[in-house]
Amino acid sequence: MPLETHITGKQFGRLTVLHVSSRTLRPNGKVLRINLMCECTCGRFIELGKLRVTQGHTQSCRCLHDEQVTALGKSMKTHGMRWTKVYHAWLSMKDRCYNKKGKHYKNYGAIGIRVCRRWKSSFENFYKDIGDPPSSKHSIDRKNPFGGYYKMNCRWATALIQANNQRRIKKYNFFGELLPIGLAARKYNLRPALVRKRIRVFGWPPEKAVSVPVKKFGH
Repeated sequence: MPLETHITGKQFGRLTVLHVSSRTLRPNGKVLRINLMCECTCGRFIELGKLRVTQGHTQSCRCLHDEQVTALGKSMKTHGMRWTKVYHAWLSMKDRCYNKKGKHYKNYGAIGIRVCRRWKSSFENFYKDIGDPPSSKHSIDRKNPFGGYYKMNCRWATALIQANNQRRIKKYNFFGELLPIGLAARKYNLRPALVRKRIRVFGWPPEKAVSVPVKKFGH
């Protein structure tokens, strides 16, 4: 069945395919890219690559994104908690994980620590799951320091509790930076079990343990 017949009239998200608008060919004649002319439910027309439409990367002309941004803006204005400790904890949590220019990013986002989707896009969800801090001395703490920010791994804890939580994890010197094995392994794209074995079983220096690449056997 020709592509035009197969895909014309189908809807993906808010986009309905009207027709194949163009094709880009390789020098050998094979198709490199197919563009589709689509109509959004809001009435606008937009031309997009076939894969962006059929694989769901783009689901509207932009109206869906604009609506989500507007809804988030209204939410921030209506929840009335802009100046509270819990709201600033939410902002700081995302800053550590996603702001590459932030001073704490190297110890969080740079080594793969992320915020779950439920919390990242909604302060209300975060507040519903975590609640208010018991006191001004409490801050967000991850029970498993190797894990991300999500409901089952987070709690309000005092600085002392957090220090004790970190103190149980032995840290090693990796090129001048004291890190637990798990975080160091993530930073250098190695399996924690491999780095742990190299240091604790084979007796390798920490810097060598994360510098020697993994051998690949076979062809």
